[in-house]
Amino acid sequence: MTVLPEPKYERFAQAIATGKSILLASRLAGYQAAAYELARDEVIKIRVAEILEEGASRAVMESREWQERETRRARVDIREFFNLETKTVLPMDEWSDEAVEAIESFEVDRYGGFKFKLAKTGAMNNIGKMHKLLTDKIEVNARISSDVRSITSEMTPQQAAESYAAMLVDPDGA
Repeated sequence: MTVLPEPKYERFAQAIATGKSILLASRLAGYQAAAYELARDEVIKIRVAEILEEGASRAVMESREWQERETRRARVDIREFFNLETKTVLPMDEWSDEAVEAIESFEVDRYGGFKFKLAKTGAMNNIGKMHKLLTDKIEVNARISSDVRSITSEMTPQQAAESYAAMLVDPDGA
């Protein structure tokens, strides 16, 4: 099924598919009443399901495209920017599209020289996080004994030296 021929029905179906309440969807579609009757209409139910399926398919495609882009960025070799025989930078028009896509920042100085930063590390981090190989935070559950030896700023030099010596002799504090 494609877009519903009745514009108000289509607006209603799209509003429902985006999470609007039945009442709000009916108002946005231009109806004053009959919200629940519209919500029970089989044609509208089918169209809402199609819209949701299209959105899910688009999200999967966008995720796949993002993953492919990050993979390309992570695989770019710095040597793609250089002539290895002459040890010079290749003209920009000879850089591959993948290489250009992998450039995170690019600066030209006042003398015409330039420097650029590749997004390789960020792309590899993104891929690692996506596959749950890397994380931004980690939860640690550990027991700490009440007999914790430490050296604090409140100690005299003599007390600090004795505490340090005790830690060297008996690191477990037994």
